[in-house]
Amino acid sequence: MKKISIKIWVASASVAALLGMSTQAQTPLVDYTFNGNGNNSGSLSGGTLTLSATGSGTESFVANSDPSGASSSLSLSSAYGNAANSAIGQNTGSSLNLGTLSQFTIVGWIEVTSYGSSIAPRLWNFAPSTGDAGANGIYFALNQYGSTTGVALDLRPNGTVIGSGNNNSGTFTPNTWTFFAATFDSTSATPINYYLGSPVSSITSDGTLSGTIAAPNLGATAYDSIGNRADGTRGLPGANLADFALYSGVLSTATIDSIRLSEAPEPSTLALVGLGLGGLIVTMRRRRN
Repeated sequence: MKKISIKIWVASASVAALLGMSTQAQTPLVDYTFNGNGNNSGSLSGGTLTLSATGSGTESFVANSDPSGASSSLSLSSAYGNAANSAIGQNTGSSLNLGTLSQFTIVGWIEVTSYGSSIAPRLWNFAPSTGDAGANGIYFALNQYGSTTGVALDLRPNGTVIGSGNNNSGTFTPNTWTFFAATFDSTSATPINYYLGSPVSSITSDGTLSGTIAAPNLGATAYDSIGNRADGTRGLPGANLADFALYSGVLSTATIDSIRLSEAPEPSTLALVGLGLGGLIVTMRRRRN
């Protein structure tokens, strides 16, 4: 009897793991899957993501190239590896109009394809009207982008920087997908938390920032840009991007990791599910006999 109970428990745990992989968090405020269908609309009502390269920059949707290998990614590159020559994707549809965001979570995937001398290239920029993300905006970038090690996530809500803007040193291995996440809570003494993961590794903390930051307000004229800021001078020299999403509230680490899993299921988890179900089936057959 004990053997049967153990096998049933393993199977149940495995099924729960599988279900957890497909469980999404709340509906994002804004998300882009970069599926390449015309102007990628994401979830923003009436919004479109218009790709516009600057200088020698190029941009395109690449099919079957995201972390799961089943969906598209957005490829941005520059012939000179210079910020001013990088591509930019900018939302030119209806305004974001998200209001005051006292808490939020940003998640996404990046595959660095080349490094350059770019200063704080933007991953995702939210501006209150035109120009860069200053007061009332959200500036989310990669700092220290001149080498393959020590690259740091840099989140600045409301245009506010604490210290150097980052307290982490994540390594973004070239030509390898990295999952990133950042949470913000304007009511917390440690308002910013960073996380990194991969298609086969759960998220781990990549640093926190302590201090006081007011909540940004993305009102009726706010817009977002991806891979650069609006003036085209803070672009990613070379990167593939996938599944960007902005959520309201501070998502738990378990929820953030379930998002990572849903976009790149781990083979080890699937193997566990198969093993657990297989054990249950064998046990049931033995009981019948």
